[in-house]
Amino acid sequence: MVPMLGPVPYSREKNDYSTGLHFAFNLVSGDLDGTENQFFHQVSVTGPGTVTFTFSVKAKDPKAGANFTVTDLKGKFILTGFAVQVVDGGSQTVSKTVTLANAQRIIILGQGIKPADNGGHGTYSVQLSGPATFVK
Repeated sequence: MVPMLGPVPYSREKNDYSTGLHFAFNLVSGDLDGTENQFFHQVSVTGPGTVTFTFSVKAKDPKAGANFTVTDLKGKFILTGFAVQVVDGGSQTVSKTVTLANAQRIIILGQGIKPADNGGHGTYSVQLSGPATFVK
């Protein structure tokens, strides 16, 4: 499990151990299996304001990573594709901040990165701050 990057404002959380997914209202994490498997998470933005997304990858192999994109429900880009990648073991964290004008649902799209020399196993996490929570 990836360590939490900050306090979780709600005590309710859900763990789905069959899929390796950990879910709390402002934090979600999952496994990277060394393939280019895709995953997504829906977010509810509860009002206008600034939302910070903190994307982290922790490697179990020397190399691991994921590409992320954030869109609205119509497919309009909010954050265009970028990679969070570890090349010598350890972990990498990238924070991105956006200002949203209104309440809405948005989607975080992710895709694992498959290294050319095998490996790629690790975990990812996304933490939210601001007027946003994950929808389960």
